[in-house]
Amino acid sequence: MKELEDYRMFCTKAELQKALNTLHGIITGIAFDKSINIQEISELANWCNLQRDYIKQPPFNKIIPYVEEILANGELSRETYGNILGYCEQYADNLDSQNIETHDIQELHGIIHGILSDNVINDHEVKSLYHWLKDHKNLTGTYPYDEIYCVVCEVLEDWSVSEEETLRLKALLGNFVDTRNSMNISQVEIEHLQEKYAVDGICAREPEISIKGKTFCFTGTSSRAKRDEIAEMITERGGHFNNNVTKKTDFLIVGNEGNPCWMFNCYGRKVEKAVSLRKAGNRIMIVNELDFWDTYDSADEDENETEAQLLCEKIKKLILQADEGYDVSKICVKGYKNRDTDAAITMFDKPCFSVKGKQTVYLYIASAIQRRFSSLDLQKMATTPWKRIELSKVDIAQFQDALVDVYEKCWLDSSEQFGCCSRYLQCSDNLKCIQPDPELKGGCQYRQNLRKGRIFYGKNKTI
Repeated sequence: MKELEDYRMFCTKAELQKALNTLHGIITGIAFDKSINIQEISELANWCNLQRDYIKQPPFNKIIPYVEEILANGELSRETYGNILGYCEQYADNLDSQNIETHDIQELHGIIHGILSDNVINDHEVKSLYHWLKDHKNLTGTYPYDEIYCVVCEVLEDWSVSEEETLRLKALLGNFVDTRNSMNISQVEIEHLQEKYAVDGICAREPEISIKGKTFCFTGTSSRAKRDEIAEMITERGGHFNNNVTKKTDFLIVGNEGNPCWMFNCYGRKVEKAVSLRKAGNRIMIVNELDFWDTYDSADEDENETEAQLLCEKIKKLILQADEGYDVSKICVKGYKNRDTDAAITMFDKPCFSVKGKQTVYLYIASAIQRRFSSLDLQKMATTPWKRIELSKVDIAQFQDALVDVYEKCWLDSSEQFGCCSRYLQCSDNLKCIQPDPELKGGCQYRQNLRKGRIFYGKNKTI
């Protein structure tokens, strides 16, 4: 017995913190629908009675008598509800610091208890729970946050809650309340609902997935690739693939072909094992394959945009080498995620090149400028007039003149064109355009002749 007492002495602060966080959650959950009924008051009174072991411990030496005094009057007003929350927050600061995730999970358990305390779940409570979950995404990957958040999001897709949906939620939330410590929540009813609604083991909602250095497992049937192909894709990106769920598994991908995400029973043992590990505290995340492909594809797009940025910088340097007066800020990369072009290099907002590809990265060249790159072995495309070549086979430095011609054409097309300005004699004598206004300079057709040595006026006249 002495060993048990010593152990309890050691754990007292942790137990007090848990009780305090749970009380904060219960009060919050009860008030979610902005009304407090007699069943909720009796449930709160019962919970306080169960904490009488802490009656001599601050802050419960003040909180429990205060709550009991309020409840003795049979009324829990908004003002007194706020006072109780204030006590919890005030005394929580006086206890030892605690991991924020532990604090929030304990509060979440209390919120669930508060919602179920009158055995009724209504629209206001579900919507308030949704907002709380949305504000606590730091819990992503922590059991049971993902399971609850996914189901709540599914229920609120039409922003209303049907009677069947409340029963489904009740079956799920009943997993996280100890009904032995409740006056109103019926374990028999919860078990009956859980037999009817299989809602355990839910895919994470909007998960943050990284591949490099992470271990993946797959279950079900993919709508996009075979399992060995998925394994190869993951390993190519620096991840690890295992056919079995283990304690080292970071992500279990659930195939999307023909399976509703929240009815996990049809997925079999891998999901059951993952849920079991999550309950034991492992940070394994169960994700739908569509979320995995979003991550995988965005990595391709990001890589291609990086390739395009590198190519763009090379082009800028080559053009500046030809004429330091060129405004290379008009040459830039624009990303087009989820479109046919991953990253386009534009000049004066006109797409000239694009970079695209997964296994092999290709450089695509716009049809209007292809003749300037005729020495390249360009491949025709069936669905677009753009032609392509493997990016690794192109030495862009060999095409400085062609790039300058493309830049000049885009500049000219973007400007209002005219023959020449009043400075034509000065320009002829200087063998180049000296017009300081970029728009006028861009639209001057005589400047194109000067570039090519065709001088019509002055001492340097060649024509």
